[in-house]
Parts: sequence; C-alpha cells; structure tokens
Amino acid sequence: CQVARRVHAEITAREQAEQRVAESAGWVRSLLEGLPAIAWIKDAQFRYVWVNSSYERARGLRSDQVLGRDDFELWPEERAQRYRREDEMALRVRGAVSSVDARAPADGGAPVRWRVVRFPLLDAAGTARIAGIAFELAPHPGFTADARQRDAALARLS
Repeated sequence: CQVARRVHAEITAREQAEQRVAESAGWVRSLLEGLPAIAWIKDAQFRYVWVNSSYERARGLRSDQVLGRDDFELWPEERAQRYRREDEMALRVRGAVSSVDARAPADGGAPVRWRVVRFPLLDAAGTARIAGIAFELAPHPGFTADARQRDAALARLS
C-alpha cells in the first residue's frame, strides 16, 4: 500500500511537471507570435523551420512558402550570401551576431532598416540551429538604401 502511494505521488509530480513545461511552451509561443519584431529559426542546414506571424507580414510570405527552404531559395544571391555569412559567423563565435539590414517592405515603399540579431539555438541533442530576431529601426536623415555603401561603412568601422 505504501509503494502504491509512492508511485501515485511520483506519477502526480511528473504530470504536474509536464503540465508546467507545456504551459511554459505555450507562453513562449504566445510571446514570439505577439512580438512586433520578426523572428525565425533555421535548422543545421540553414533551412527555415519556423517563422512568426510578424515575419510573414514584413516579408510578404506565408510560412508555407518559407519553411523547408534556405535563403538562396528565397532571396537574391547577394542578400542570401550575406545572410549565410552572418548565420555561419553566429555558429563560429557561438554567440549573437548583430547587423543592420535594409529592405523595402512587402507592400512596397521606402526601405526599412532592421537591427538583426542571429544566435545559435541548441536542440536537446546539442545540435546547433540558428535563431534570429529583427527589430525595425526608425529612419534617420542620412540613411541610404544602397547595401554596398552601408557594407563599406560598416567594414571601415570594424
């Protein structure tokens, strides 16, 4: 009888722990979906495995158009190469890599500047994935959308 009570207590504790984990996962999902920033996760082969709804709106793509694809399937060559270099750098330094990206919004209009942060995200097996989050920056008077000029200026700073 004592063994049965102990087993019941262990099962109850496990069920409560599983419920707390599920609740926390729900909070994280809600947080990521509610962010005004765009966010994404890529697998070890740099294919998108998750994007939030802000990503879909800002990029003008539905998740089914993005998931399973890499940047070279989605963006022009020069942009895809830059994204890949930044993803690889985040893996090499095993930490966050920050950059500024400029692109026209999905509905057209003037280019928007984004502060982009990419970072490794380890799964349960220790395999590194890439996660990213980008926040829209307010425009400033001297802003130019020319990526080559921007990249040259950043190179001089570093």
